[in-house]
Amino acid sequence: MTLLLALTAPGSTQEAAARSSGRLKHRLASPGAPKRTSSRKLRRARQKARKLVKKGVARLREGDYVAALDLFSRAFKIYPSPKIQFNIGQTYKELGRYLSAISAYERFIKDAPEDISFALRKLARDNIRELYRKIALLRLRISVHGARVSVDGRLRGISPMATPMRLMPGAHSIVVKKPGFVTVALDLRLLPGQRVTRLVTLHKPRPKVVRVIWSTRRKPKKGLPLLWTGVALTGAALLASAVTGAMALVEQSRFDDLDLPLDERMAAGERGRRYQRATDGLLIGAGVVAVATLVWYLVRVRPSGGVERVRQPSSARPGQVLLAPAPGGAGLVISF
Repeated sequence: MTLLLALTAPGSTQEAAARSSGRLKHRLASPGAPKRTSSRKLRRARQKARKLVKKGVARLREGDYVAALDLFSRAFKIYPSPKIQFNIGQTYKELGRYLSAISAYERFIKDAPEDISFALRKLARDNIRELYRKIALLRLRISVHGARVSVDGRLRGISPMATPMRLMPGAHSIVVKKPGFVTVALDLRLLPGQRVTRLVTLHKPRPKVVRVIWSTRRKPKKGLPLLWTGVALTGAALLASAVTGAMALVEQSRFDDLDLPLDERMAAGERGRRYQRATDGLLIGAGVVAVATLVWYLVRVRPSGGVERVRQPSSARPGQVLLAPAPGGAGLVISF
């Protein structure tokens, strides 16, 4: 059965608890106020807190731990008796919030008045030892002082950290950072009752290493269709001029043949002159197309293509974050 403390102890015990809480007197007693008024406020606060504690005990027995925790917390704000911290620790324990339960028990042991029995103090210490078997302890040994340590996004301390951190079992993300050093990130999975020590070494950032990479690429030539068209037209004109020139020579030989009748020789001469004019026209056309094609090649095609030397994007390796190895890896893990 869960042991709970209510504010129903003898008057001497309650007065001792009130005397042990200087914070309550500071809040209730104002400078120059009559002692009777302060004593009346103290009794009212104790009575109101007692009612809240009784309600909290009832809620706790019913299994409504969240409501019980709220009632105990309100009672402690009104009347900060160390006994209420014991009840708060019991409630946190039932809720599975072991870290908060340990803190409440430790506060009870530290602030409890002298008339609290030795057995009750021992029970609180036994509960703390039991809860320590359900949590994990992590000690960080950091190479530099002044580094900020965050666990799961919450700041937990600044190196050097004299005491180990109490953590719930499970996965945790630890970040250690300090201006001017490379941030170190640790991903740990802790087990109930595990005691782990990790060595964390912070390094200055390495200078940036840049490698310049050059590569060659072939640029496609522009205007090639028109170039090949000009070459084809030039070749066709030269071939046609060769044919017409040969036919002009044949007709000239017929014109020079004296054995043929005069009318045939005159007709052959006329055909030869036409073939000669066609040959001359084809040669002139081939020359014009050849010159135009050459100009097109020199002005448009040749400058557009070829091989180009290209600089690739620089590669840098500054190394801003160092991922530390897992507990089962090469990292140093020792028990303490």
